[in-house]
This record gives sequence, structure tokens and C-alpha cells, in this order.
Amino acid sequence: MNTHSVGSSSPSRAVDYVDPFIDTAKSSVCWTENVFVSRPFGMVRLSPNTDLKGTWGAGYSYRSKTIHNFSHLHAFQLAAVPVMPMTGAPGSPGAPGSLPDVSKFESAFRHETEIARPGYYAVDLDTHGVRAELTSTHRVGFHRYTFPDQAAAYLLFNIGKELGPVEMTDAYAAQTAENEISGYVENDITHRHPKRCYIYFVARFQQPIAALWGWRGDEQPRRVEQISGKDCGFLVECEHRSGPVLLKVGISYVSEEQSRLNLDTELPHWDFDALCQDSMETWNDWLGRIEVEGGTITQRKRFYTNLWHALWGGQTVSDVNGKYCVMTGAERVIRQIPLDGDGRAVTVGRSRGNQMHERRFHPPQAMANDGHLAALAAKACAEQLEPARR
Repeated sequence: MNTHSVGSSSPSRAVDYVDPFIDTAKSSVCWTENVFVSRPFGMVRLSPNTDLKGTWGAGYSYRSKTIHNFSHLHAFQLAAVPVMPMTGAPGSPGAPGSLPDVSKFESAFRHETEIARPGYYAVDLDTHGVRAELTSTHRVGFHRYTFPDQAAAYLLFNIGKELGPVEMTDAYAAQTAENEISGYVENDITHRHPKRCYIYFVARFQQPIAALWGWRGDEQPRRVEQISGKDCGFLVECEHRSGPVLLKVGISYVSEEQSRLNLDTELPHWDFDALCQDSMETWNDWLGRIEVEGGTITQRKRFYTNLWHALWGGQTVSDVNGKYCVMTGAERVIRQIPLDGDGRAVTVGRSRGNQMHERRFHPPQAMANDGHLAALAAKACAEQLEPARR
């Protein structure tokens, strides 16, 4: 099953017109244009990467036949927290002989196994025999991986490696609970980002971690409690399981504690299907604020797909409690959005850093009608900002 086309019958909801695969074979900047899993103006941009390096070619391309990982941030010259499921030989937890080769993590895939709709992506990773599914809240990525019954399950985090348009100057990860790993990555200076940027994360598993393996550069994986440095990575060995492996990853630009707060606040449960449904309903609420009549199904499909791109074209940078990072001065500064009587961040348009990190509408999906689409989206959607604050 796939959602490469809407079909011949007219969809009943605005969200059902969206086809995320439109133009993914000819995007000019795949990293920011071809993103599948996000909420409107979401901080998390979770998507597969078929190509890993370069400002223009990295990200997802429909023409590619290999997936390297799924990473949580696809923003303008920013990247963070790649995850890739791998399988190993059955054996005792923590036995080096059962580990997969971490240098051969990529996997072949077929478009026939892909499903993409607003807030959800799924694909079969043929090389590893794993079914991968992704969804998200505003600041948390949610993964569901179904492994072969007899295989040992691993998740690879190459956090210190070059990813998309940026290199990592530093990275750090440590096991902070029986089922949790936290840390950060430091994005290097780029041609258009004159300062290094920290992105913090907390990765939480539904089951306890059987073993944690780490390395730097070309080192062989070894048992660790923490790992740090440029080109570092870690491999999570999952406990023996019955059913899929579930993983939640919260991120923040402020601190590790803030990424944990985002995770705890936005995703306190483990119901993957319920979150997918919630994401679809949220997207339909935003997209449905502009009602279209007349025209062909193809024209409406194009319109709502463009509107979908416009609504995730800008990125929230503040956390659930209104804290955000300012990088415009000589030193990194943490600031606070004013709170209302209920302790929620007060949002007025784009003020105080709460709404947009980058306010741009990505070509080619939305460029053709950029000005008109932006005006329509702003008129119909921006007056009702409440969903963006959650």
C-alpha cells in the first residue's frame, strides 16, 4: 500500500488531498523540502535520509534506492539525532559477536512499501528486514520498528557524524536511566550560520536497554556508559521483546532538561496509533481552515499539498514552558516567553521567538504561488495560533 496518489474519488477531508511525495524526485534542496513527519510549525522534522552529505543533495530523494537513517531535524543548515534500526545475530545481550557491522548501516527500500501522509511515514528496510514507522508531536519524534522474530534488535545513533548540510564539531550521549539516553550535538559554523548551534535530546525506549555500545571515528564498538567527541556514535542493544521496539526522542535548543520536559509533557504515553490519529486531526484542522470548491481533484490535491508545505515551512524554537535560546549576541542567552495565568507561553504572531526559526516557503512545492499561498495561509490560519502552542 502507498499514498502516492489520492485516487479517483473525491476525498472527504482536506488532509486526505495531501500527497507528500509530490516533487520529491526533483527538489532543489531535499534537506528542507522533502520532510514527511512534523506538526504545523513543529520543532521536530523527522524524515528518512536517502543521501547524507551536502547542502543541496542530502535528505530524501524519490530517485534514491537506499535509506541511511531517520533524523529529527531538517532545517536550514541544521541537523540532529539520526536513528537507524539494524539487526544482529541472536545471542546473549552484550555479546560482541552478535553485533551488526556499524559501518554498513544503510538499507535498500522499495517505493511499493512506503506510506506517507501528514504526520506519518512508513517503509520496509529490506536489507535489515525491519518495518519502520514514524510520527511526532510538536517537539518529540516517535518511532515504531518491527524486527524479524529471530533477530537481535539494535538502533544506531551516528550523532557525531556529518549530517546533511552541516558537520558536527562535538557530540555527547550517556545512559541516564535503564531505558533512556540523553545528550547533545553541536552543529558547526556554515556559510550562512556564523555560530555553532547546540541541539539537545533525550531518547527513551519502552523497554530497558540491554547494552550500550559506543565508538569514535573508526574505532570498534565497545561497551560504554557514555561517549563523546567528533565522529562519535552509539548502538543501543534492545532487550528481548514481544512486539515492536518503540522509541521517543525529545529535542530542545536550550538544554537536556528542557528536551526531557518537552518529551514528558507532549508524549507521556506509548500509543503510537493514537498519536498518528492525533497528528492527522491536527493537520486537518489547520488545512481545513481554507475550503476549496470547484476545480479538479488534481488541482485540489496540489493546493492542499502546497498549503501543507507552507504550514510546516517555519519552525518553532521555544520549548513547552516558553524557554528559548538567543544566538544573536556575543554569548548564547536563554530567555523566557511571558506566561499567561495558566502558566502557558503567550504567543502573539511571531513574537518572542515562539513561532518561527525560519519563515520560508520551500520551492518547488510552494514557490509557484508563494505570495498568494502565504497570504491565504496567514489570513485563514494565523488568527488561530492555539494549536501551535501545544
